[in-house]
Order: sequence, then structure tokens, then C-alpha cells
Amino acid sequence: GLLLIGPLSLCLFLLAVVLAIMYRVAPQLNIFTVGFPLQVIVALAGTVFFLPEIINSFSLLLQRAGGSVNRFFG
Repeated sequence: GLLLIGPLSLCLFLLAVVLAIMYRVAPQLNIFTVGFPLQVIVALAGTVFFLPEIINSFSLLLQRAGGSVNRFFG
């Protein structure tokens, strides 16, 4: 599971750190109203950017699961 969602979760964690620093520097900007749409945009962009890696990891996962099922029933 970490291979599938690791890169995207790292992007969202870095965004949360940047937003927290921005909130500490300028609390009057009300970062929380900007933060949620920004998280959605970063999540979608990260998914598009890391889609080839996610597909490769998912393919490897399915190959391993298929081999396990064949050994179990075969």
C-alpha cells in the first residue's frame, strides 16, 4: 500500500508543512480557507504526475496476488 500512495502522501505532507509555516508567519491571511482547495489541487496534480508509478506498483501487486491465487488453487 505504501508503494501506491507514498509519493502522493509525501506531497500532501509537504503542503501541510508549508501551509502551517505560512499560517505562523501571517495568521491574518486565513490560510485554512485557501488550504483545503489547495490540497485538492495538489492531490489531483500529484495523482496525474505519479500515475505511471501508481500503475506500475498496482500491476506488480496484481501479479503477486495472481501468483498466490494460482499456487493456492493449483
